[in-house]
Amino acid sequence: MATSDTLQDVVAALLGTEPAAVRPDLAFAGTRLQGSLARARLYATIERQLGVACPAAFTARTYGELHAAIYGPSPASPGAPAPASPPVLAQHVENNRATPGIACGIDIEMVASLPVVADYWSDAFYCATFTPAEIAYCLLQDQPLTHFAARWCAKEALKKCDATYLQADLRTLEVALSASGAPYLCVVTNGHRTPLPFAVSLSHTPQMAVAVVVRCP
Repeated sequence: MATSDTLQDVVAALLGTEPAAVRPDLAFAGTRLQGSLARARLYATIERQLGVACPAAFTARTYGELHAAIYGPSPASPGAPAPASPPVLAQHVENNRATPGIACGIDIEMVASLPVVADYWSDAFYCATFTPAEIAYCLLQDQPLTHFAARWCAKEALKKCDATYLQADLRTLEVALSASGAPYLCVVTNGHRTPLPFAVSLSHTPQMAVAVVVRCP
């Protein structure tokens, strides 16, 4: 496993500060690590740099809590695989078809919150959050970040619509486009797309993106 100095360097880089400023009592509230998107980037970077799947990246209030989750009495296992979501999600697709009721989720995100990187194909956050097809589509647009933001919102809205997807590996969820250009949500397993029983609507401006996901009865 990488040393704790590596974690300190990771957090410092994401906060835009010096490693020496990253102390155990450093609170994440009010910093660049506040918000679900920032935490997803933290999770992806820890997974890439330390070889650890660390759910505490989403919940830790301080650097000390994050450090303890990895190096404490019950450290995360190095090289732990991403959650085995495809089989679970595929089964949930079938369950949802028989589940009555309407559910709705909505998410909004500032486009500027998404990181600008040199290579979107190799960046830890983008590789852990979007499928290759999504990355390719967004990079072909005039304003790639607005389209990345809209797809991020769609996946967050799906989680709010149905808690089953809270632990889903985002690399298995995709916003695809129908022949008419309408977006739809699907699960990607070994290159095969299985549409999910949800309606999704995306919208964005140069400043922000929003998505609404609805499960119909």
